[in-house]
Amino acid sequence: MHSAIWIAIVMLFAMMTLANPASAACNHTTVYGMLLNRYIYQDTGFLGYDDPVLQSGVTQSCDSGWWFDLFNSSGLSTRGQYGKLEERDYADEFDFTVSKESEFASPLGAFQYQIFASYYLLSDFDHGSDDIIELRGELARAFVLPESLGKITISPYMRVMEFIAFGAYKDQMIIRPGLRLSLPLGEALTFKSDLAVGFDLSSGVEIFRSDTGFDYALSKTTTLFTEVQTAENVKSALMAGFMRTF
Repeated sequence: MHSAIWIAIVMLFAMMTLANPASAACNHTTVYGMLLNRYIYQDTGFLGYDDPVLQSGVTQSCDSGWWFDLFNSSGLSTRGQYGKLEERDYADEFDFTVSKESEFASPLGAFQYQIFASYYLLSDFDHGSDDIIELRGELARAFVLPESLGKITISPYMRVMEFIAFGAYKDQMIIRPGLRLSLPLGEALTFKSDLAVGFDLSSGVEIFRSDTGFDYALSKTTTLFTEVQTAENVKSALMAGFMRTF
């Protein structure tokens, strides 16, 4: 059996266990979906698929900061067989992720951190040679400006990503300093932006990338969002989506 299938089974078992009502600390489930006009790999400046894709997933999160996620990307073109790289490029994908987020106090204020591990089952589902494991660490510091300045939240961060390839690709380490900005535009509407530069230590390539858009809270549990995704050397991608927490 493909190694990714085993990982999927373990992830599903963990999510079902944590979703048990008896595990009150891990009873936060979020479902989400996005429609994009194309799929770009922003950290590497690579165009994966130049046709619309539908992406969706489910996240199980815990009060302790741990969360588990299953993600799927599917090309909406009818050409080719699902999960065939040579017929559909990089439209189709499954990801299995476990992560821990928290913060700690320091003389410079509270810092937020994230540790993250993900298995990417990429487009050629019949083979594991094109799969990738990502290990990630991130450190951020959020600054909330006074209400007179619009309650803008500015969060500089540093992210380190290690991509471990199974044969079809080379291993990569990317260091990504960036800046996130969040600006409330009313009770429900928020402008957001994430600007960053990725430094590929393996190849020496630098890639500027950005995510800019709006969140609109329909309720305490449902949010609509739009976003423009950019990366150097590739076309921009337009995205619209939703998320619902239970």
